[in-house]
Amino acid sequence: MAALILTLLWGTNASAQILIRQPYLQSGSSEQMVVVWRTFPDTGSVLRWGTSPDNLDQEFRDPAQRSHHEVRLTNLSPATRYYYSVGTPDQTLATGDSYYFETAPVPGTAVPFRAWVVGDSGTGGLLQGAVRDAMLNHVGADRPDLFLHVGDMAYSDGEELEFDLKFYAQYTDILRNTVCWPALGNHEGRSSDSGAQSGPYYEGYVLPTAGQAGGLASGTEAYYSFDYANAHFVVLDSHDSPRDTDGAMMRWLRMDLENTSATWLIAYWHHPPYSKGSHDSDSEGQLIEMRRNALPILEAAGVDLVFAGHSH
Repeated sequence: MAALILTLLWGTNASAQILIRQPYLQSGSSEQMVVVWRTFPDTGSVLRWGTSPDNLDQEFRDPAQRSHHEVRLTNLSPATRYYYSVGTPDQTLATGDSYYFETAPVPGTAVPFRAWVVGDSGTGGLLQGAVRDAMLNHVGADRPDLFLHVGDMAYSDGEELEFDLKFYAQYTDILRNTVCWPALGNHEGRSSDSGAQSGPYYEGYVLPTAGQAGGLASGTEAYYSFDYANAHFVVLDSHDSPRDTDGAMMRWLRMDLENTSATWLIAYWHHPPYSKGSHDSDSEGQLIEMRRNALPILEAAGVDLVFAGHSH
């Protein structure tokens, strides 16, 4: 299947490079942004950016040959739109008015913002596309500032090709200009390991481990936090990281919430603490543990809102 797709995309020009994954945005803050893309075959990396699509006057260039490209831009201005292009030393692969990102407001700024919250989406089917298109049609030019995914973005096992077809290809037009902040789902957990920080989930996403986007450094991409305007977001791993009260994740959660002064506190993860849907929070271990161990910490800190998925 993968070979067939590459053949169709690449065609017969053996000297050409193609994008296996269109550009997508990660770990955005008021001062930085990470732009990620994948090519076939391996190439050098060239990223150009600027405040006008007709004047990309800044450039990052790396001749190292690779398929997976990650470029972290720093010292950006808050609440500013930047346009960008990606390519190789020989050709531009993606450019235009829709390739842009907007840096976050200065942390603590009280401005309205819009988040699109998605869970258990990764079927690759017509209904997934219909939900995406319904959102885009509804919001019009007022696109989401944040894309929050509560897990299970690539059924059935979170493999590379499943991510390519059921996540990155499905949301190409959104991911190129909207940062996605994911939580690990149980289906991604079949092929990715939180302890080792390995597998397609961890290889594809670039998440803050050292507080680069606000919040307390977690030391891991499995759980992390970030700030946007006057809101503080906490993202937990309810699937693969230990969930015991005195474990590393819950200790970090307490300290992170103690160290924020944001007006709004929002948390999300995959397994719901309360549900009688397709999963039962009275009998399933991960749901019970998140209710018993995470919720008291959140309630004590005054967390305003929790999102979860898993139970359809």
